[in-house]
Amino acid sequence: TAISQQVAWLLGLSAVAALIAQFGVVRPQRLTPVALLLSAGVLMSGGLAIMLSEQLWLFYPGCAVLSFGAALATPAYQLLLNDKLADGAGAGWLATSHTLGYGLCALLVPLVSKTGVAIALIMAALFATILFTIVSVFIWHYRTIK
Repeated sequence: TAISQQVAWLLGLSAVAALIAQFGVVRPQRLTPVALLLSAGVLMSGGLAIMLSEQLWLFYPGCAVLSFGAALATPAYQLLLNDKLADGAGAGWLATSHTLGYGLCALLVPLVSKTGVAIALIMAALFATILFTIVSVFIWHYRTIK
């Protein structure tokens, strides 16, 4: 169907953006973990803000920007917390936390498609990314004064 094709395009675009982030920024270690974390928060917030636009075509670049930022976030918080988590269980939970979030989002798809609350969910995600960015700023501030 047409919706399935659009979802496939969005998933493909998100995958390409994540690969560009991995091979262009994360793998060459162009940024410190804190800079990755701050960049991730700004990019995810910006992507969600673009997705809230009235023009449907802007949803695609917004999704790409969001995915690029999300691809920066995971290695950033893993690098920052790996040395703090001495036990394997804590590191395992940390490594799978973002995957659990993806699963939760997949469970929300029927809710969005049947009720039309997509804007409300995007706004909630935008609030969460702004909170993520604020926490990242506090981490950056704490690490610079230390």
